[in-house]
Amino acid sequence: MASVYGRLGFDSTNPVANSIVQPLAPDVLAQMKMIPSWMNAWQTKDVAEANTGGYFQNPVANTIINVNTVANTMIRMANGNPLVGSTGTITSLLSNTKNNAITIGRSNTAAGISSECNNFTYITNRLSNVVDMGSDVTTTHYTIAIGYGKMMSYLTNQTDGVQNNSPSIGGFTSVYTGNTLNALVANTTPLLTILTNSLTGNNSSISLSDAQNLDNNMYQMLTTMVSCRTNDQNFYVNSGAVFHDYNEVSQFNGMGQSQTQLIKMIGSPKLLSRINANT
Repeated sequence: MASVYGRLGFDSTNPVANSIVQPLAPDVLAQMKMIPSWMNAWQTKDVAEANTGGYFQNPVANTIINVNTVANTMIRMANGNPLVGSTGTITSLLSNTKNNAITIGRSNTAAGISSECNNFTYITNRLSNVVDMGSDVTTTHYTIAIGYGKMMSYLTNQTDGVQNNSPSIGGFTSVYTGNTLNALVANTTPLLTILTNSLTGNNSSISLSDAQNLDNNMYQMLTTMVSCRTNDQNFYVNSGAVFHDYNEVSQFNGMGQSQTQLIKMIGSPKLLSRINANT
């Protein structure tokens, strides 16, 4: 049976190795027994068997694929040519829908769904910890964001009385978009079928209500991904800034006599006034 100790590969048949092995002293053993267990049963088993991969998954990976499929279906409509509805309003709605799918999105504010799916996959893979941080030290990643979240929970509870988990989970909204995006895909797919069946060349007989719903759904897909991705990145940056400032002020907590004496010499009037106000 595999064991953690067995993985170390100690060669008990080597006389040199055996000659340096000594039993632990009773007081050392007693101290070790006082230390809480570092691993539970399943953790011990996984470490013993070197089976510590595959703990994470991106919960929206398949959803993003489906969103991209919907966008590409719209992009292929009429072979890239403008679609013409039975009224100017419908024509404008169809144009908006295609722009949201392929180019720059409504109001020129964001990449279209096709490009955003790549961005959204990148950030959700990082937030899900299914990829390493790599050389990108500026984009949010689970390993740092979760640490910031724990710290912010304690800090904001003390400073602002926050009693919910928003400080810890506020930078992970993108991985919670599955239900919203899946519903939009489910609502959009039959509308794309209606649009396809309504085409004669580039001319469409789609109704105004169907064109409006199609445009709105496509727009909501785009804005959901962009807004959540942007929010998560901003939350990560803001949490890092707060953590930095916390470290700046916390260095003056618990100062001993010598450090206090030194700070009186090198501390600025700003610092000294703050310290004196709390003594």
